[in-house]
Amino acid sequence: MIAMQTAVVVALMYLAVGAALFAYPRGRARPGDFSPQGQAAVFCDTLPLVLTWPIAVWRLLVARL
Repeated sequence: MIAMQTAVVVALMYLAVGAALFAYPRGRARPGDFSPQGQAAVFCDTLPLVLTWPIAVWRLLVARL
């Protein structure tokens, strides 16, 4: 039971870090952007980066070297 709880916590932390790093849309926000359709579009656009953030961070670090 403890192992399952730990796995869930680790998975949630993984998603939280990815969302914090990569879930922001490009460009400037406008007052009409915060509609359900706009938020769904941002979610769909950023989901691949949120899920694969370790690879994206690795690529950014390699590009700096």
